[in-house]
Amino acid sequence: MGDFNYPDINWETLQSGPNGKDFVKLVLDCYLEQHVCEPTRLNNILDLVFTAELNVKNNITILPPINNSDHNVLTWQLDCSGTHVTDNEMRLCFNPAGYDGMHAVVKSQLGLTTVLLTVKCLQVLCGNISMILCKWQ
Repeated sequence: MGDFNYPDINWETLQSGPNGKDFVKLVLDCYLEQHVCEPTRLNNILDLVFTAELNVKNNITILPPINNSDHNVLTWQLDCSGTHVTDNEMRLCFNPAGYDGMHAVVKSQLGLTTVLLTVKCLQVLCGNISMILCKWQ
């Protein structure tokens, strides 16, 4: 949400002049949805609300500017409810993993002193990947 200052973007067609072209590509690449459909400053849609996973409950309401602002005020509601899923499936956390140790184990398992075929490398890795992940997580 914010004032993005891209007056040359048509949010219905996602067409843009040269100034907003990269921004539209970024929005599409990130699978974002833009919800403001009416002008927020003069005849331009500059103040934007993006979502990826949260659902906008009601349409966005555009109100007159406050005090000396030249931008309209936007109001909306989000549905932030979620569901809690309980399962016993193990999930590995790779952030604190010991990558140097993993690398050493993989290197020794593959015997990188000799050239191995790609298929052989994959067979060795698949056979040892669980042990490597559990040991170095």
